[in-house]
Amino acid sequence: MISRSLNCACLGLAGLFALPAIHAASSSHTDTQTDEIETMVVSAHRTPTPRFDLGSAVSIVDETTITQRQQTFAGDLLRDLPGVALSRNAGFGSLTQVRVRGSEGNHVLVVIDGVEANDPALGDEFDFARLTTSDIQNIELVRGPQSALWGSDALAGIVHVTTRSDQAGFAARGLVEGGSFGTVNGAGSVTFNGVDAGVTLNASSYDSDSISAAEAGREEDGYQNQTFGVNATWSPGPVYIGFSSCYTEDTVDFDGTSFVTGLPEDTDEYSENEQLLASLTAAVSLLDGRSEHSLKLTWLESERQNYAGSAKGTFTGAEKTGVYYQTSYLFGPAKQAGHQRVTLALDYEDEKFEQRGMASFYGDPNQTQKMNSKALVFEYFALPVEGLNISLSTRFDDNSDFDQVTTYRGTGTYLFGSDTRLRFSAGTGQKRPTFLDRFGFFPDQFVGNPNLQPEKSRGYDVGVTQGFYEGRLILEATWFDETLEDEIDGFANVAGSFLATAVNRRGESERQGIELSLTAELSEDIAISASYTYTDTQQPDGMGGQEREVRRPEHMAAVNFNQSFARANLNVNISYTGEQLDQYYPPPGYARTMVRLPGYVLINVSGEYRINDWLELTGRFENLFDETYTDVLGFQAPGRGAYVGVRLMTGR
Repeated sequence: MISRSLNCACLGLAGLFALPAIHAASSSHTDTQTDEIETMVVSAHRTPTPRFDLGSAVSIVDETTITQRQQTFAGDLLRDLPGVALSRNAGFGSLTQVRVRGSEGNHVLVVIDGVEANDPALGDEFDFARLTTSDIQNIELVRGPQSALWGSDALAGIVHVTTRSDQAGFAARGLVEGGSFGTVNGAGSVTFNGVDAGVTLNASSYDSDSISAAEAGREEDGYQNQTFGVNATWSPGPVYIGFSSCYTEDTVDFDGTSFVTGLPEDTDEYSENEQLLASLTAAVSLLDGRSEHSLKLTWLESERQNYAGSAKGTFTGAEKTGVYYQTSYLFGPAKQAGHQRVTLALDYEDEKFEQRGMASFYGDPNQTQKMNSKALVFEYFALPVEGLNISLSTRFDDNSDFDQVTTYRGTGTYLFGSDTRLRFSAGTGQKRPTFLDRFGFFPDQFVGNPNLQPEKSRGYDVGVTQGFYEGRLILEATWFDETLEDEIDGFANVAGSFLATAVNRRGESERQGIELSLTAELSEDIAISASYTYTDTQQPDGMGGQEREVRRPEHMAAVNFNQSFARANLNVNISYTGEQLDQYYPPPGYARTMVRLPGYVLINVSGEYRINDWLELTGRFENLFDETYTDVLGFQAPGRGAYVGVRLMTGR
C-alpha cells in the first residue's frame, strides 16, 4: 500500500525547475503598471518568465479568486477559463476530465508543485475530481502544443498547480463547512518558517452523500476524500533543497451500465483509490544568478481497486519515476535589449503498469507492463530589441517502445506602445498510446491493441492583448488552429464480438476556434471578468468525411462579478456550456448513435464576512436555480446546493 503523506499541498519547487523566489500577483496587469510585482509563469518555458513576456496563450487563477469563489474542486475553476471544456461524469468524486481546445483529457499535462500527476493507470489522465482547492495558491493554464518543452502528455497544453506558501514566521489556516447532500468539508495547514528553512503540514477531509450517478437511479453514490502532506525547504545562500510528499486517498461510489438499455443504472459498485506524489529537488544559482543548475527526482504511485458489492473487481496500479537535470545561462542584462537565455535539460522517466482481475473466456487481465523514455531539451529565449521577445525550443525523445521523435516550438510577442501586445506561438506535439489503450482488458467491455502508434499534432495561435485606462480594463483575443494525426479511437469494435478496442484513425482531426477574455477593475471594490470560447472540432468519420467530436461544446462562456466591502465580500459567477454531442451504443446491435446534450447555465453565489483578523464566516449557493443538466449521457449532475462554514487564519 502507498504510504500516507498528502494530497496536493507541496511547497516543493514552484515550477519543474524554478528557484523558490516566485511570486504570483493577485491580479493581471498590463505593462503600464510597472509598480506592481510581475506575475511569473513557471510552465510556459523551462524557466520562470514574466507573464507579459510570453508568446503563449496563458490564463491564471490566483489565490484571491480561489478564496472569493469558494469552490471545493479545482475543476470548477478551470471550467470558466478560455479554451477549457469540463466533463464530470456525475456527482462529486466521479471522473472529471479537462479538455483544452477540443483535445482529449490525456493530451493535457497536469503538474502539481513540479510533479507530473497524470496517472498511467488512468490512461495518462489526471482525474480532477480528487483535486480540492483548500491549499492551492494559483493555477496556470498554458494552451497549445507544449511537447517540445514537457513531453508526451503536453500535446494540447499544461495545467500547473502551485500550493499555498505562507510568509516567514508562523502561520495557521483552517476551514470547516457543511451543507447540501450531506456534505462535510474540513481542511487545515500550519507553517513554520525560519531564515533559511521552513516546513508546512497540511490535511483535509471531504465527505458527501452526493447523488445517484445514474440519471434513472435512486440510491446515493457518495464520495470521501482524505489528503495529507508534509513539505520542507532549506535555502542557505545560493543553494535550494526542497522535499514534498503529496498523498490522496478517496472512495467513490458509481453506477454500472444496463445491458438492457445500454444506459447507467443503480448498481452497488465503488472504487478505492490512492495516489502518492513526491519530489526531492536540489538547485544552485551561480555567477550572480546568471547560471542555474537543478536536479530533481520525482515519484508517482497509484492504486485503483474496483468492487461490486463485497466482491473485488479489476485492480489497476502504476508507478512512475522521474529524474530531471537542467542548466540555464543568462547572457546580457535581464529585461533589456540583448538579453538571451539558453537552457539545456535531460529528462528520464520510467513507468510501470499493473492490472489484476479474474480471467474469463474473453481474456486474462493479469499483467505487468513497463516502459522508459529519455529526452534532450534545448530552449533559446531572447529579447533582441526593446519590446520584442522570441523563443525557440526543440525536444528529442527516445522511448523504449516507440520510434524516436523530435518536437519543435516557437513563440514571439511584441509590445506596441504601452498597452498593445501581439502574441504568436506554433509547435508540434506527440502523445504515446497509453498502457490501457495498448494492453488494458475489461471483461465484456474492452481489449487493448498493442500495435497502436503515437498521436502527432501541429498547431499555432495568434493573439492580441489590449489594455485601457492604465490597465484597469484588459481585453485578450486569440485565434487557434491545430491538426491531430493518427488520433486514437478507444471505441472501435473488435470483429466477431461486442468488445471495444483502440485504433488509430485514418486522416486528420481539425480543431480551431476563438478565445476571448476580459478583466475590468471598475473601482477599488468592484471587479468583473468574462470569457468566451468558440471551438470547432472535426474528426474522420471512417467513410471519407468529417464529423463533430463528442463532449466538445462549440460555445462556452463565463462572467464573474466581485464586490468587496469593509468586512465582507460578494461573488457571483455565471457559467454557460453550450450544446454538445455524446455517443450511445444501444443494445442489441450496439451500433453507435450520436445524441445531442442540451446546453446549460450554472449560477453560483458566494459570500464571506470577516468577524476579526483571524475569523471569517463563509456561505455559498451552487447551481442557484437548480438547473438540470448532464455532461455525459445517462448520468446526472448535482442540483442546487447551499453551504456555510467558518474560516480561520493566523499569521497573515
